[in-house]
Amino acid sequence: MQALYQGKIDNFCAAYAVLNGLKIIRNISTMQARVVLNEMFHHEAKDSEQWLKIINHETDYQNLVSRMLAKWSSTYGYKAFCPFDPQDFAVKNPTYKKSPQNNVRNPKEVFPEIDKDTIWSTLQEHTKEAGSTVVLRFCRFIPNQVGPLVDHWTTLAKITEDEMHFFDCSIEPTGWYVIPREKLYVAPFGMLPPQSVGLSQGMKLSLHKEEFAIIPPENIHVLKAIRSPFDI
Repeated sequence: MQALYQGKIDNFCAAYAVLNGLKIIRNISTMQARVVLNEMFHHEAKDSEQWLKIINHETDYQNLVSRMLAKWSSTYGYKAFCPFDPQDFAVKNPTYKKSPQNNVRNPKEVFPEIDKDTIWSTLQEHTKEAGSTVVLRFCRFIPNQVGPLVDHWTTLAKITEDEMHFFDCSIEPTGWYVIPREKLYVAPFGMLPPQSVGLSQGMKLSLHKEEFAIIPPENIHVLKAIRSPFDI
């Protein structure tokens, strides 16, 4: 039997991904991180309906991440942007009912085609220099299951030609902290079934035998330091 730890049962990986992003580009302290996190709690809790969606995982956390990044950009001297416009992947009247797999896209909706090579090169570009990182979301799928086992926000530590390494808030012994390129695919969130996405991108995995991850392009945020926070 193991004791529960902070983060084990909450839904704040998106907030921690932002904090870890600020840690990478600005090396914020624990006290500074606490201020950023507490401000997020205070702001989001003002809207009781939105707050319930956040704590019950009935949202994609895109707006929460965007608000946190915008709030502290001047204080810590960085810019944040989405390299793939979220509006291009917006769903009309999206629904989140406890499990992300229930948010199925309307097959008549058309979204930009972005392949894995494009995503990979974009992430490499924005992590190759000091003072730059990426906050993103991925969904982890296991064999013979339609919906994702994990719907998780994290921060990139580095990306090589073959692997994506995370600077992650989780200490789960079974968590994914490195994703091989061959197990990663790209699709707007909710584009189900994931099998069709994999096959359309030349997926070579056996979906009945191996797990894989999908990154929604609309949930990628780049953080770049632009000046010292001590500059006047």
